[in-house]
Amino acid sequence: MSAQIGEHASNQPRKPEFSTEFHVHFDPDNIKSIPMGACGQTSNRLWLGIRLSHASNETLLGKVVKELRGRGWLGIDTRMVALLCRKKLDIIQGHVLVQTSLAEAYQQGILHHAQLYDQEFKRLEISRSRCCIKIITIGLVVSAARTLQQECIPTLCTEVRTHHDPTLWSNVDDPATPHPFSNRILQMTEVFKHLYKVSGGDQPLVEMAAFRSIKEVIPPQSLATTPRRCHR
Repeated sequence: MSAQIGEHASNQPRKPEFSTEFHVHFDPDNIKSIPMGACGQTSNRLWLGIRLSHASNETLLGKVVKELRGRGWLGIDTRMVALLCRKKLDIIQGHVLVQTSLAEAYQQGILHHAQLYDQEFKRLEISRSRCCIKIITIGLVVSAARTLQQECIPTLCTEVRTHHDPTLWSNVDDPATPHPFSNRILQMTEVFKHLYKVSGGDQPLVEMAAFRSIKEVIPPQSLATTPRRCHR
């Protein structure tokens, strides 16, 4: 389980303070197979790359490469991702989330790529209320979220930490207390409560992701892993 801290622009619709959501990746068959329906589409650069290279997207990718010849891979990548998101909006209930390139993991690079995503979504008439852009939480890059918020571009600060050995992953029956990251979630929430108390301003939504097993997202355990705000 990892924490994703999303700071959405103040004029964007808020999610409920507590809600059980099923986030899915780009695979449309996976989305359609969920009996209760999928709330949102999450993603990271690995999953984006897998879908871009999928045989079913070969024709579309070739067309986009011809259209954007001379604009570099970042422009091609961003338009392809936006087009894939457009296809998924009719079969999910909530947001599509996309992640900026890790090759652009510096302040101006993050801003440029996030703004490029926003332009492509606008071109496809995808409302900002249906999309969110994930940026990596490292150093000065985090300050890019403030600039994007001022531009009313919804963002979510995320982290990259993974290991390919499943035996090192946390696998607990109740993520509320024995999970090694549960105390960090509590600390984050308490900090945002304090900031809200002293400033009165909107604070980020804390949302968990990268679950180890289904036990972490079904009741009653899911009550510990639902998105949460420190205010309504």
